Amino acid sequence: MTEQELKDNVDKFLSPDYIAMVGRVVNNIVIEDDQSNAFDLVQLFVEALKQEGVKNSANKGTLDFYNNNLIKLEFIALPLLENKDVVYLLAKNFVNQFQIEGYNLLEKFNYKLLNIILVSDRDDFKKEVERDLLKNQEVIVREGEINKICDWLKNYVSVVGLENRDTLLRAQYFASLKNNNNVNSLEYNYLISLFQFYDMLGVSSDSPEGLAEEPPVIVGGKLYIFRKGVLEPVDENKDFKKIVQSTNILDSSDVLSESSNSFNLKSSGPVVSAVVPSTTVFSNSDLSDLESALKNYSEDSLEHKALKQEISRLKAAELKQVQRSAGSQINAQK
Repeated sequence: MTEQELKDNVDKFLSPDYIAMVGRVVNNIVIEDDQSNAFDLVQLFVEALKQEGVKNSANKGTLDFYNNNLIKLEFIALPLLENKDVVYLLAKNFVNQFQIEGYNLLEKFNYKLLNIILVSDRDDFKKEVERDLLKNQEVIVREGEINKICDWLKNYVSVVGLENRDTLLRAQYFASLKNNNNVNSLEYNYLISLFQFYDMLGVSSDSPEGLAEEPPVIVGGKLYIFRKGVLEPVDENKDFKKIVQSTNILDSSDVLSESSNSFNLKSSGPVVSAVVPSTTVFSNSDLSDLESALKNYSEDSLEHKALKQEISRLKAAELKQVQRSAGSQINAQK
């Protein structure tokens, strides 16, 4: 590749239009909690941003944009990340999860644990996360003397205990946070999430409360889930509906039916056979119009299903364009 072609590739990767498309694609991935495609984009962008042409040409605002979106994608793809990458993410960027509406770290982390076969390895991993979380220098509360995550955790442990944390002291500690004038309502929720996550790290995966698996159990002819040492009744109709909705979203996504030039990426979910031409360019207004029209039809109607499939197809096309451009940038540097 000539020097001019190399420069053109970098310019495209850093262009406002491409950056705007990346923002839309990442937003769609976050909304749909699409961890497979989040993981693929993490790999692509990490490699692309290592290239000298990008590092030398990108301004601080552009690099910050990519880094912030990478962190979002890493939180979505957390169960698929390597252990060391999860440890680093939570030790350096714990508070970034709060930018993702409805994000459930405990649930994501539990799925990560399920990918670790040996119980002893799960406990070792949790100890690594706990060790580095205790060193986390991020500010989680703006006002008052205690601001950083590491200092809040030390304060929490000093009150409720290091092991076998006293339930009453824990409840009193949480209540005192509500009366702390230096902690606003949002920060209160952040701290509760932090302490709940920290408490979970201290529970052995070999105990009923720390068991990552959630086996179904039938008691008296009724279905229950054994979750964290407690039997929870299952609302079969509600849970079945969630499964069907999730399956529909996956089946209508043609996101990775073509492999990337540089990574040969494959989706772990179902993929349909239709392929969107790489030269097709869609505007954000197309998606907006379709999403507005979708509201006019009931979910059971053929019109709703057709519109939903077209929306998924357009989103998939944008995702492919982002992947191709990032992949081209990586290939250009080789």
